[in-house]
Amino acid sequence: MSQRSGVDLHVLVFFLCFFFLFSSGRIASMDAGQQLQASVLLAVSGELSDEGRGSGPSNEGWVQAPNKRFYQAHDIGNVVLMLPAAWLGARLSAAPAAADVLDPPPLSRAGASLACAALAALGCFWMFRLLALSWPARIAFVLAVLFPTTTILIAYARAAWDVLGGCALMCGVLYYSAAVLREQRPERSAVMLAVTTAVACSFRFSLAPFVPPAACVIFLIARSRISLRTALLSAASFSLLILPSLAYNFVRTGSPIRPATASDQYLHGANALTGSILHGLYGLFLSPNRSLFLFSPVLVVSLIAIARWRTLTPEQRQLLAVYGAAAFAYALLIAKMANWGAFGWGPRYLLPILPVVFLATAHGLVWLWRASRPAAIALTLISAAVTLPASVVNWHLATTSFAHADDADAGRPYQVRAGWMALVSGLRGRALPVPPNAAHDALRATTSDFPDLFLVRMAAMSRMGLLAATVGGAGALLLGFASAARVLRISSAVDLRDA
Repeated sequence: MSQRSGVDLHVLVFFLCFFFLFSSGRIASMDAGQQLQASVLLAVSGELSDEGRGSGPSNEGWVQAPNKRFYQAHDIGNVVLMLPAAWLGARLSAAPAAADVLDPPPLSRAGASLACAALAALGCFWMFRLLALSWPARIAFVLAVLFPTTTILIAYARAAWDVLGGCALMCGVLYYSAAVLREQRPERSAVMLAVTTAVACSFRFSLAPFVPPAACVIFLIARSRISLRTALLSAASFSLLILPSLAYNFVRTGSPIRPATASDQYLHGANALTGSILHGLYGLFLSPNRSLFLFSPVLVVSLIAIARWRTLTPEQRQLLAVYGAAAFAYALLIAKMANWGAFGWGPRYLLPILPVVFLATAHGLVWLWRASRPAAIALTLISAAVTLPASVVNWHLATTSFAHADDADAGRPYQVRAGWMALVSGLRGRALPVPPNAAHDALRATTSDFPDLFLVRMAAMSRMGLLAATVGGAGALLLGFASAARVLRISSAVDLRDA
């Protein structure tokens, strides 16, 4: 095995172990619960719709299509990702199929949660490969580890929201775009760019007006190194993979480019584009209780990349300019929404463009490390401290239990305080209070247990669960440390860019 492929393998194994250890094993959001319901429905009946709403806890979120049947409102990417777990859980369940749809089996929930954790690992792996095009393996690996540990990414890797899929696939989009620009296997990278772009849109169709045009600009810039055959194959790959999203939209709304979250029942409420863009931008990036820079102060150094624009290579400038413009346009759309501050750990709607911001942050952080190590370390540690509670506590429950924590316009960082108070309470052996309206939420399986980890929950189930959790946890921990050590032993002088 070549040195490059050996490094890649160890990095991927590390992130798989990392996210496995921090997985909640729960479907920690109502949106994800509806998507799992749709996956189970598809597994047991071959259908993605139902004739009536039924009596499930999340049925009010399903939309009625022109064919008078009801569909879950979100995009198809998470439904497909969860399908293997849904099928396996339904196959092994003793309950009737209809009951499994309304209340997905525990095995399906755990499997779907772990599938999302694996997808997060893949996104971080792509981020490593992207950073390794500019820096040696050791630096790229450290930066890639900071991606989940200093940002809101880890919270959503534990919650199974489809914004996670958008984020992970955007890492792939950035990596393959950079590879095309740097002539790293440009033809294969071009096809993979088309693939990741289409799949990213299948998780968050709201990316479709911005990311595919940006990818087309990359193709245009690199046209001299991409053959006609590769261009056609890339176009065919994108068309084939975007087709399920278009078909799903058409069935639910009557238009291939109108997702169900843009149906009347949503546009007359939280998703209405009736907000103030300036207020939304302030809230998403600077507000005291819900902004991106509050939840990850280290991202502020992304501005250094702009200030030192001329020091970047032409390919780096092209990548940041093209996808920076797409990310900003996407942020304008979110800022215009009436409910730009929709519930989540920080500004969840910005998660799909987080990789773009983090790429600029990586450039700024490397410069800051050389200019002032104490400042770089301080920013990183503060961001890690803000992130820590969401990695081990049920942050959803912590927020609902803390006054004003879910208020996007609050004047103080209540949600960060709620996370830390939950962490401190958990360390003291105190359970989080469960609000009456969440106590019987079958989809989220709301829990006040601490720590909110899949392995801990498995260990509490039975003696066999304890044995499996002990073996699995110890194995993942040792394998993760061994993989990280292998990467860090590689000389920083090894230039992966030419591998």
